[in-house]
Amino acid sequence: MRLRDRLISLVQSLSWRAGYPIVPRWRLAKWDHASHLRALLAMLEIDQVLDVGANVGQFREFLRLQVGYARRVVSFEPVGEVFTALEAAAAGRPEWSVHRLALGEADTVSTMNVMRERTLSSLLMPNAARLDAMGYRKYLEETRIDRTEVVTIRRLDSVIDRFVPRRARVFLKCDTQGYDLSVVRGASGCLDRVLALQVELPVREVYQGAPDYLRALPELTALGYELTGLFPVQRDATLRVINLDAVLIRQDEAERLRAAHRHAPGHVGRP
Repeated sequence: MRLRDRLISLVQSLSWRAGYPIVPRWRLAKWDHASHLRALLAMLEIDQVLDVGANVGQFREFLRLQVGYARRVVSFEPVGEVFTALEAAAAGRPEWSVHRLALGEADTVSTMNVMRERTLSSLLMPNAARLDAMGYRKYLEETRIDRTEVVTIRRLDSVIDRFVPRRARVFLKCDTQGYDLSVVRGASGCLDRVLALQVELPVREVYQGAPDYLRALPELTALGYELTGLFPVQRDATLRVINLDAVLIRQDEAERLRAAHRHAPGHVGRP
């Protein structure tokens, strides 16, 4: 490690101990989100993250660089050209496995809409009329369909044993552009193994038929999860939230930890 890097590491370590952490400016936008996941994953002793809708691995890098999670990540990405980039990013990293696969409610094949902005590709159609009416011209341009691609879809509960050891402590992350609730529905047979999850939910409609947060959160609650955090992903020019990441914990696991007097780091003494 270079002298400059050692000095930066030392200063950051001392600032953390003093209670006034010094962090790079690029980390500030997701500081609350990263801090929340750091505490949650530590409290639950998560050792497997399922990264559904991985794109080129941005969430894995977020976990590594900002959350401080260094254990196993299993990433799923169905779009061919994007998967090629993801596979290259994961090369030589034994703790990171990648698979060209979409997850959903049924074992089937379907048509993926590959958008001009690849991170916005979806199994759902963009709601162009709605985006135009809201004045979201940038979104309208980015969600124009460049082409379609037939992709394989599997229920998570039909493939989880291929990727995850039975005793693993699992965190499920979904970022599938309006399809996240379908991923969770397709995991109904293995949700007892998913101790916490993160789903991206729309507040303003971008994709046709995507359940918004007001519909999705009651369904997730009925599946046995309770909300721990809401983190806006994008806002429009007037600061209205377009979509958000919802983080939830299994209620039975939370109650087990509470009964055992276990708590998230920094949360001792809370109710």
